Amino acid sequence: MTVLYIGKGVLFLTEILIAMNRFTVFRFPFHHQQLWCQTSIIIVCVAVWTISIIASLPFVFSSDRVKFVFAPNGILQMYGGTAYDSIHSVVLLSLVVIICTTLYCSALRYTRNNLTSSKLTVLDRNLLLCALFSALPILAELVRSVIGGYATLFENKALYAIVTEWSLYQMEIIVTLPAWLQLLINVNLRCIVFGTLKKSSTTRETQRTRTSVHAWR
Repeated sequence: MTVLYIGKGVLFLTEILIAMNRFTVFRFPFHHQQLWCQTSIIIVCVAVWTISIIASLPFVFSSDRVKFVFAPNGILQMYGGTAYDSIHSVVLLSLVVIICTTLYCSALRYTRNNLTSSKLTVLDRNLLLCALFSALPILAELVRSVIGGYATLFENKALYAIVTEWSLYQMEIIVTLPAWLQLLINVNLRCIVFGTLKKSSTTRETQRTRTSVHAWR
């Protein structure tokens, strides 16, 4: 379970980094590249992993409830109990929602107050779409975590089992949605992806043609 906690922590804390990156694009456009240099990216990535690992060790917060469970595949897992699971999820998701909402709202407000060109509407729309679609699965996970906390508080094992199973399906959406969202909204990314696919298709077709010519010879 600790590995699952770490994975969730990295996944959701990365949403904060994405929101920070988008905020600096609009708030500090001339310093964006300097702020997000290779060194800065390495530092924030290490920070995300460090925070996720520390927050995912149940014995740091409640050593009395820690259990070790043998998984069917023979792996020894550390489990902090349903209470720790619920608290971990609610705190993590609440933090992500609050910070990301603040950053996106600040970016939208700044663009409205400082940009007067015709690109303002496009920027607002794209940023709003990114924020909304990125927020939907996170908000859904927050609701699931709150329900799980309720089930834990009132010892409703059936409800807790349902919301836990729900998270397994929902996690796939949370992981894959940002990539599809970027492809849908980012014109430059679409050009790169489709250009690469077209180039790859052309290369394969050329290789087939050359193979056919050599075969006839």
